[in-house]
Amino acid sequence: MNIIPLESLKPIASTDTVSHTTESSLDSFANYLTEAVNKVQDLESASSESAYQLATGQTDDLTGVMLDSVRAQTAVELATQVTTRAVNAYKEIMQMQI
Repeated sequence: MNIIPLESLKPIASTDTVSHTTESSLDSFANYLTEAVNKVQDLESASSESAYQLATGQTDDLTGVMLDSVRAQTAVELATQVTTRAVNAYKEIMQMQI
């Protein structure tokens, strides 16, 4: 039985050709994080608004309210997990001996 690789391995770059992180890549990462946090906040506010509308009798769409609530809960849990993993990775990197 022959195993065929999906793609060939590329040689490891020497230390002279390693590119350093540029300011634009840092900006794009910061923008990505900002957008992700804004989306979580939007989902939370939509959930709160739909729950308020249901409580005040402005809507009777219980399914929509529950879906908004679950979306917001999932987004918060995901953000918490990503944050925890990023902090743990940072701590692990900082503990590495060079």
